[in-house]
Amino acid sequence: MLATLASPHLVTELCRFSGQKIYPGKGIRFIRADSAVFLFANSKCKRYFHNRLKPAKLTWTAMYRKQHKKDIHAEAAKKRRRTTKKPYSRSIVGASLEVIQKKRAEKPEVRDAAREAALREIKERIKKTKDEKKAKKAEVAKSQKAQTKGAVQKGSKGPKLGGGGGKR
Repeated sequence: MLATLASPHLVTELCRFSGQKIYPGKGIRFIRADSAVFLFANSKCKRYFHNRLKPAKLTWTAMYRKQHKKDIHAEAAKKRRRTTKKPYSRSIVGASLEVIQKKRAEKPEVRDAAREAALREIKERIKKTKDEKKAKKAEVAKSQKAQTKGAVQKGSKGPKLGGGGGKR
């Protein structure tokens, strides 16, 4: 009785260069000295392989089509879905969830007034530090003027000019 199932010797293989299907009884088998087996669809693929051409540079090979995204029908099935972000609330560092919800619930007028008060306080603090810096600068300038008046140099000849001497 004959088996009607596909026998194991009817398995198609792929060309090592072009990526084409090779049916049983077809193709060229090349065995290298290190016992590596290569199967080519035809002599064209074998010749290009031995001439060390890169299959990715030839438009008719499967590798080129894959690298340049030419197989559109195959990629359409692999569309990825983005995960949707679920809304959830959590506390932020320095403020608990209750405090945040309380602030969110209060009216915008109250929030605006609090914000303006905080800004006013910050501006006042900056102005205060600037005034202190100005006072310090004025104090330093006065003390420097007093020092220069008291220490007037007497009989200084100025910078020494000329070379380092004559003959040696």
